[in-house]
Amino acid sequence: MPSTWDDLREWVARVLAEEDGEERDHEPARRRFPGLFAGVNGVLDVEDRVPELAERRWQRIDDEVAIYTAGLSRTHMRAQERFGGAITTAVQHVAGSLVAQFCSATIETLNGNGEPDWSWGPDMEIDATLGNIPHCVLEVSYSQPYSAIIRKTQRLWLPSGLISRVVILDILPRPSPRPPPPPQQDPPVRIVVEQWIMRNGQPTLDDDPLHARFTWREGGPAVATNLNLPLTSFFHPQQAGPPATLPLALQNLPIYFNTLVTVQAADLQAIFTSIAVQHHAR
Repeated sequence: MPSTWDDLREWVARVLAEEDGEERDHEPARRRFPGLFAGVNGVLDVEDRVPELAERRWQRIDDEVAIYTAGLSRTHMRAQERFGGAITTAVQHVAGSLVAQFCSATIETLNGNGEPDWSWGPDMEIDATLGNIPHCVLEVSYSQPYSAIIRKTQRLWLPSGLISRVVILDILPRPSPRPPPPPQQDPPVRIVVEQWIMRNGQPTLDDDPLHARFTWREGGPAVATNLNLPLTSFFHPQQAGPPATLPLALQNLPIYFNTLVTVQAADLQAIFTSIAVQHHAR
């Protein structure tokens, strides 16, 4: 029996439900469903027939459709760009151009290579030996499960000796292949923010009151706490003993070691609300 678009939609649903944290391509749909794509004109035509594809990263490779299980959804991209951008604005307000953002550039470590959702470190111009090496990273748990982000934090980032702090934005509920049918509605969005550091040689959730985990619930009270990050997290890799030599450009900043980078609660409220709106619009 010839394949139908319903067959493809069911296959896509199974692929997108595999939240195992691994990014791996599946058999191209054009080979799996021969004849189905005859007359299809480009990406938009395919997304019209299979709207689930519009919410995940996919590619046309050699004129074949390939789907990636850990692709970034629009909700995920909005979260990393809005939240990561807010941290960039906050740190540059404190340190000016001394801190550079590297977005999702690949970071090479002795434990392996990885791509965070956003990252920051000293600008090359302040010190050639410190520049272009991120020391603070952001990970968004949405397209990938929280357990995969924690494994990455505990096994790759913090033990690497390069990363001082990992900020995790955990967005629930996870994306489903398709919205629930009427009259059902999406459950409200819940967003958890937490920070991880090395303590006594072990990756640890930072429970300092200034940096502790907090939760926002859609439809609940507005965000009541600021996001605070120590400025030192953007300049020093995690290490035992005293911090590295203070960059020359910071010697005129006497309160450097006690300075916090702060994203205000009102800004967080706007960001989280925007993320929730995008989640429901998928």
